[in-house]
Amino acid sequence: MDDKDKLAHIEKENELLTQKLEKLSDFIENGSLPLHWVDGEGIIIWANQAELDLLGYTKEEYIGTPISIHHKDASVIQDILHRLVNNETLRDFPAVLVCKDGSDKYVTINSNALFRDDVFIHSRCFTKDVTVLVEEEKRKNKLLRLLEESEERLRLAVQATNLGTWDWDYETGKIILSDQAMTILDLSVEFGICFAR
Repeated sequence: MDDKDKLAHIEKENELLTQKLEKLSDFIENGSLPLHWVDGEGIIIWANQAELDLLGYTKEEYIGTPISIHHKDASVIQDILHRLVNNETLRDFPAVLVCKDGSDKYVTINSNALFRDDVFIHSRCFTKDVTVLVEEEKRKNKLLRLLEESEERLRLAVQATNLGTWDWDYETGKIILSDQAMTILDLSVEFGICFAR
């Protein structure tokens, strides 16, 4: 292979590498998973479009700002940065981010750090939005709490009025009577509290 062929081969390899780099850059910049880097001072030095869209910022508004102003709880981001500086890897670390419009985004963070010669260069942070899951869990807990309060009020009302109650288990066909219902119906314990279908 002469010098001219070698040069043509190198140029072709460079072109292929450039194309691969462009595809990879596009994938990272425009992928659906929010990503960002934070330097050793806690300043955001890079973010992809998904991260910006998640929080509602433009690149100019977000990059160059302290990551701490985007976290609802200062102790959480301090803990995250401390762990990263100490070369820990974070997996599904819960946090609450504050959007540009003031709303909260519940997230889990997966992150580790790039070091060169034992010097922290930047984090590699993947942010997963779990707001819908957290809000659904809050809604479920609120409904359970309301149900428990309602059951307690009913129990107190039944107790205060000496009402008898019964339950019917549709699947088994059994009827279960309370002690007060047994007394009202003048049924003895020997009669049983369960009736089959």
